[in-house]
Amino acid sequence: MEFAAFLYLAVVVLLLIGTSKKAKLWFGSIYGAMITIFIAGTLTIKYQTGFFDTAKSAWRSGEAPETLGSWVVPFYIIAAIALLVLINFRLIKKALYSEGAVKWVFIILAGLLSLLYVVAAYLGLFIVGFLFFPFAP
Repeated sequence: MEFAAFLYLAVVVLLLIGTSKKAKLWFGSIYGAMITIFIAGTLTIKYQTGFFDTAKSAWRSGEAPETLGSWVVPFYIIAAIALLVLINFRLIKKALYSEGAVKWVFIILAGLLSLLYVVAAYLGLFIVGFLFFPFAP
């Protein structure tokens, strides 16, 4: 989970390459703080539920994954929306500085990419939910 958070932050840093210093400061601080809070929360919950003390099989057999899932799922939704905002910010900013037909290509690309992203994020939410909450007896 922490690895996925660092991977998310790496994607954000890659998306911030080429933006203004003001945009890097705003987006970088917001996303950095979000990831820091997420990692601190997950490690705290893991420590409180005995993840580091017991065997992982004993930890998974209890209700600890559901407790952790109640922290991870909202952050997944917030992080997915925030990443979509950053992707659209980059594409729309590129479209604003383009001329003619290229401008409309970027706008249409932003719409199609947003649609694909929402579908992929929804499937990802299902996977995250499946990892933390039992669906079958």
